[in-house]
Amino acid sequence: MINDQKNEENIKEKHPNSTISKNLINDNHLEGILTKRELVIATSIVQNETNKYIAHKLHISEGTVKRMVYNIYQKLGITSRVELTKLFYNCMDE
Repeated sequence: MINDQKNEENIKEKHPNSTISKNLINDNHLEGILTKRELVIATSIVQNETNKYIAHKLHISEGTVKRMVYNIYQKLGITSRVELTKLFYNCMDE
């Protein structure tokens, strides 16, 4: 519980659109498909963050972010950030 509260606080600090972040990270529809790290990256993409910014924020290389974005697309059967955003918002509506 304490870790969840800390994570939620970090999300709210880092993301002005915290309601979206919280819902996306905790979204049961995608938890079984994407890893926790992929969910964080997908959430960042939905919030219109660049690969470069995501890499800096997560302390990983931009190449790693690109590879993980590709893996996310493959797992979800999509090909763009727009499709990812639509998918996330559709999951939130369910």
